[in-house]
Amino acid sequence: MAHRKYASELYEAHLPEVIECLAWNIDNSRNYSYFPVIFPSEESLIKTLRTLNNAQIFPRRYFYPALNEMPYLTYQSCPIAEDIAKRIVCLPLSAEISSEDILRICSIISTAL
Repeated sequence: MAHRKYASELYEAHLPEVIECLAWNIDNSRNYSYFPVIFPSEESLIKTLRTLNNAQIFPRRYFYPALNEMPYLTYQSCPIAEDIAKRIVCLPLSAEISSEDILRICSIISTAL
């Protein structure tokens, strides 16, 4: 967990300012399982994913589509959830990820935006 914490802090320090990192409740503990970030638009997210994929880096859209848009549920409008679901992605994070890989990912994101 210590390395995941370090990796998360490295991401936070080197991601472009237009990328929004989640605000964590300081009264709760954090396990650093995922590193979700929110892009300014779905278009910028998709463009960045393509650029990362071309570099053999494959972030995941874990929260897409929004749950209210699942085909087996009756649709109810949830505009905030739908908006965030289109703009959020989890960047690679593991106990083995290197500082060099994180800095490379941040550089690619900066260039793509």
